[in-house]
Amino acid sequence: MHRSAGGQHLVRMAGELLSDAVAGVAELIAGELGHRPTRLTVDLSEVTNIDAAGADMLASAALLSSEHETLWHLVGIHGGDATRSLSTLRSVGP
Repeated sequence: MHRSAGGQHLVRMAGELLSDAVAGVAELIAGELGHRPTRLTVDLSEVTNIDAAGADMLASAALLSSEHETLWHLVGIHGGDATRSLSTLRSVGP
């Protein structure tokens, strides 16, 4: 995780984003949004696998960022079925 002085936060994820890890990741993202960044970028470039629970958590986090008036930016999606599922979540915000 990286926080810049300009209110831009970066969360990097690695490994599998599966149902057993979703709660911890959701807490981490909610915690970052609690700092009221102007932009939250979530980097999935090192995520090797994602399931429906992971995709749902990212959708909920994107909605939460909008409620916090934080620009949501999802990067690092590399092909496969996840690309279609997550493409609508790439940028969300005010």
